[in-house]
Amino acid sequence: MNLIFEAWPALTGSFRQEATLVQYLNEAVQVLSKETEWPNIDPLYGKTLKVWVIDVFPGKAAPVRLLEALENLLAGDDQTFRETLGASDLEGGTVHRLVFVGNSASIGAWEEERGSVYSIKKDIELYIRMFVSARLAMYVSAVEPPKGNAPKSDTPTPAYVRSAISSFLLELRDLGGAATCRAGTSPSQIQQPLETGLIQLRRSVTDLFSFMQAREGALITPFLGSHRELLSNVNAVYQLGKRSAERAYEVIGNKDRSTLMAGLPNDMSAGTYSLRSRLNQWLRQPRSKRPKEVLKLASKLQQYDLLRDIGRLLSTGVVTFMSQLAAKPGPLGRPRRILLIDQSLTSARYDGGLVSKSEGSGHVTEKLKDLLELINWSDQFDVAGPGIAPFSNGFGDLTFFDATLLDGIKVETFAEAGKDRKIRKAQIDDYDIILVEVDSRQDYVGPPYVHRLSQFIDRVFGTNGPPIIIFTHTESSGDIQQTLNLGAEAYVLKERIYQLPFQMQQALSFRDKHRAESRLTSSFRAGSALKPEIRGKLQVQQGAGYVRGEYLSQVTGEHDSREERWIRELPKADLHCHIGTCVSYAAIDALALNTVSHYFEAYDVKVEALPPQAPAARAALAVILAEWFRKASDQRLPQMVCLALAASLFAEDTPDALPRFALGDKIISWLRKPGDPIRAFEMTALVAALMGKQPSVSAEQDNLILHPQQYFRALSEISKANPSDAKRMAAKRSKGGLFDARQELERTSQEVNSKLGEMLRSWNDPATHQGLKKRYEGAEETLDSLATSFEVAVSKTAIEVEQLRRMASKWLIESHKFAGFDRQKLAHKLTENIRKLHICDHLDQDATWNVEQLAGRLGLGHWQHDPNDRLKVPRLPLSEYVELPDISSTRASAHDMGLQRYLWGADLLGSEHFQYPENLLVAAFAFTLDNAVDNVIYSEVRCETTGYTRCGMTKFGATDLLCRGFDLASLFIKCGIHFNGMGATYTAVVAEQNLPLVRTSVLLAGKRHKGAGPTRDSVALLEYYLQQRPEDVTGTWWGHSRVVGFDISGDESKPAEWMAEVLKPLAVLSSPITIHAGEAADAASIWQAVYQLHARRIGHGLKLRDDKRLLGYCVTEGICMEMCPNSNVFTNGFFPAQTNPQGEILNPGGVYPLRDYLREGLEVAISTDNRYIHRDGRRTLTSEYLTAARLCQGLTRWEVLQIVKAGFKNAFLPKREVAALLASVEERVYRIISRGWY
Repeated sequence: MNLIFEAWPALTGSFRQEATLVQYLNEAVQVLSKETEWPNIDPLYGKTLKVWVIDVFPGKAAPVRLLEALENLLAGDDQTFRETLGASDLEGGTVHRLVFVGNSASIGAWEEERGSVYSIKKDIELYIRMFVSARLAMYVSAVEPPKGNAPKSDTPTPAYVRSAISSFLLELRDLGGAATCRAGTSPSQIQQPLETGLIQLRRSVTDLFSFMQAREGALITPFLGSHRELLSNVNAVYQLGKRSAERAYEVIGNKDRSTLMAGLPNDMSAGTYSLRSRLNQWLRQPRSKRPKEVLKLASKLQQYDLLRDIGRLLSTGVVTFMSQLAAKPGPLGRPRRILLIDQSLTSARYDGGLVSKSEGSGHVTEKLKDLLELINWSDQFDVAGPGIAPFSNGFGDLTFFDATLLDGIKVETFAEAGKDRKIRKAQIDDYDIILVEVDSRQDYVGPPYVHRLSQFIDRVFGTNGPPIIIFTHTESSGDIQQTLNLGAEAYVLKERIYQLPFQMQQALSFRDKHRAESRLTSSFRAGSALKPEIRGKLQVQQGAGYVRGEYLSQVTGEHDSREERWIRELPKADLHCHIGTCVSYAAIDALALNTVSHYFEAYDVKVEALPPQAPAARAALAVILAEWFRKASDQRLPQMVCLALAASLFAEDTPDALPRFALGDKIISWLRKPGDPIRAFEMTALVAALMGKQPSVSAEQDNLILHPQQYFRALSEISKANPSDAKRMAAKRSKGGLFDARQELERTSQEVNSKLGEMLRSWNDPATHQGLKKRYEGAEETLDSLATSFEVAVSKTAIEVEQLRRMASKWLIESHKFAGFDRQKLAHKLTENIRKLHICDHLDQDATWNVEQLAGRLGLGHWQHDPNDRLKVPRLPLSEYVELPDISSTRASAHDMGLQRYLWGADLLGSEHFQYPENLLVAAFAFTLDNAVDNVIYSEVRCETTGYTRCGMTKFGATDLLCRGFDLASLFIKCGIHFNGMGATYTAVVAEQNLPLVRTSVLLAGKRHKGAGPTRDSVALLEYYLQQRPEDVTGTWWGHSRVVGFDISGDESKPAEWMAEVLKPLAVLSSPITIHAGEAADAASIWQAVYQLHARRIGHGLKLRDDKRLLGYCVTEGICMEMCPNSNVFTNGFFPAQTNPQGEILNPGGVYPLRDYLREGLEVAISTDNRYIHRDGRRTLTSEYLTAARLCQGLTRWEVLQIVKAGFKNAFLPKREVAALLASVEERVYRIISRGWY
């Protein structure tokens, strides 16, 4: 599709004199068209789409020219309309849309803008909304472009331009998609020229104004010099309805109130509050002293309300929407009809007693008839009394109530006065909307009546039943609150009847878009307090509010920025994440170098004197060989397979195939030989350090990331602060006082400082103990020592590792010069190992080489070197070895999927790097920072701390320090520490990012394939912490990190009869347990976890739907499934459902079970599992939600909220703490969802 942006000729000259926005957008289209596939919009828009751009960024003066131009298009006379539009520029009908470009997320987001960001868009908000609702314009969100030249087609696309184009494409999709079009909108209407659409919009404005003039002449005549003048006054009141009068004047830059408010009386321009206050003040006076102006003041108040209602009708395009809906037949092929339940309008009671008509009811019904005529609905409507749904004595019998309504209801068609009205029978589903008057003089109606009627409709018709709108003369706050909470969609006063069409539009549009059916799963209570139309937006399964999770472009990997931003903003809980694979690669680089520095120091390793057969030399040779194998195979062998092949060349014995689990452990064992002083974790760190430097972190985190030495230096300064009175703080918190994060940070840093000193004194590894003492020699504070020693050690080791790589390259090229290095023997073993390890099975689908061919390509004879005697191979970072391949690629092989392949690279991460105290603190900080950036405020991290003791730490010391490390990182980030260069300056200023406080709990873990011994050690450690469990729980949502439960993971195919016996002590101590089951194994593994091992949560649980009875049991007992979509896609091959033209699913077995679980009422929490095994863009909890939505072909925002709540609700915390956590989250969630915009 050819997309062209142009400036609106009527506004030429109003854009920036520097690089204009139009120029930026057109250049961006040229760039992106080379790398991005457009969404499926070409069939709707044709080959060319031409749009006019209007710049509404903040900081611009409000040109009267733009106001006049828009008003001329909407309500000017024909000549001004033509002149403003510029007929000569529309030849051929090539211009289709207007595009307003600003820096806010959406038009709705303007409501929350403050201060300097007010701009021209506020002046014309009504007009923008009118164009958007008529599908003639789009509002596009973009970062404001800097001054300078526009980007050229041969340069990378800047973020601000990409954001504008992405937003534009998403708006096009929502505008043109068949599933998201408004009622009656067809592709032919979307393709129509701008001029045609404008003529239709002008006609609707004229019709509405004429209607109002005919029905409300006395009120509207003072403003009706012309339709354009009336529109200007409506716009003025529309502004006043959204902000104070002074702000409205300030927006347009006219302190004398001479432009926007020119047509309004002075007292009216002060707003409705001023009018009501003055009126009430005069009415409190004795009648004899009331001035004649009281009636005039009351009239002005009515005028003000009327103009506001007209503004609502115009801004929402409700008249057009309802007219288009009327053109479509109702559910049973008959015209759209309304049922009005109002006893004052019925001619007789159904029990035989007569009812007198209320005075004034005729006025309301005539207005209702006129209003229905305006929106092209039938001007006839049926009326009934509340007796159609009688209450029985006592509490009532709902079954009888249902049977009464199912038998049919007695209604009468409202007709003109004096004409007979015949009573007849009808069915509830004959009607599109039910209006209810809750205030009856004969029978009590009120909220209970609405509740029972709503229950009946919900039970019988579900989401397709007619919505209920309260249409009443009473303004009782109790009735409003209760009826909206009990099932009514809206509450409209009869005196504000012109609000009715908008509320009808909201109710019907949500019903037609099919609300979510996941009603058995609980959601936030705040949702029930929302306005019904806002709650409806959260529940619809179509439109901009529906979370699809699709990629905007498979090439760039970008998601819908609106969906991603909304989910990231939600506070979330991650109940299923493994610490070893959830620490960033940048942090792992530093941890590996620090571990290697300890090894070099402990064993006095001199890199320049190393022989080729030394352990460190073998590691360097293996890494460089792996990089060569990757290059020589044209990237058709997985990098981890290349490393395994390289390592196998140094092994004493080679197995028959690569192991199904623990491939990383096997690689390390091949590189170590009996008698080597190097331990497995040190070899792992050395291999990781020898790999390439990690790519820089995303721009989003550039200003947040800290080098470990900076972190330690800042903590050292904090720990030296004046000690806080811990008892006073505890008393303050117990009394409900404010939580002081700064004081808590000072106290925790002092505690960590003390803990580090204890750990160093109890260090039980002689090899590294002397080195540790040397590092801290003469230091007053342990943290202060860490700041210096860590920086020196990492920097020095990085230089030594680079030297080791150069030496290994030289050995491989000039092996004949070095004793103990047999290049010919290595080459012979290469062919043998390719065959024995079945390496050819791991080639991608495009490669068909046999063993000899592959060995020939990888052979040593092909090696080339540069003048510096280095192999010409690209240095690959650790992420290239660990990250999962793209299984959507056509080149992916059968070995590129499954649980075994999923865990290949995990052994190069994890506990191998957590053997030193400072490494634990860095890992805790990196994990917590990722959580804070993604708004994950609670997580339960799984770790096997008994495996952190291979160097010198005790299992108790390691566990305690890790918990305190989580606390320290969270408080440090929350308090907003700012840095000046490499030196740290501690301040109490909250960081600009305003990252949240994060709470982390620890689950100790065992693995099936490691056997009973290691698991028994972890269980014994958990027993100790469970016995230390605090009895007095404060009930605050944030608390110090502690051990709260246990997890079993690993190879599900391994029989584990020993688990019940090993886990028995946890049952005695009432410990919560979560178990990986139903991921690789069948539903029987879930049955075992639930019934035999007493699991409260199940990791993944993908096969649960295969056993309906077990599924029902889990629903009843509230057992939660921890689903990890990004992992599940890889381990089980889930893809979005494929359907035939009849809507039948073609691949039911491959459909992700999340939606089925939600419909059954199962508790489901979405988690990250192993974050850094996945590629960039799929490492956050936000990305997991988007993947889940994509696999389910979309999730409603209500369903997203249900999943979010399940994450907090099922935390392994005492009930009081869970309640406090939910209360805090509830408040944050309400602030987000109550806005009603995305």
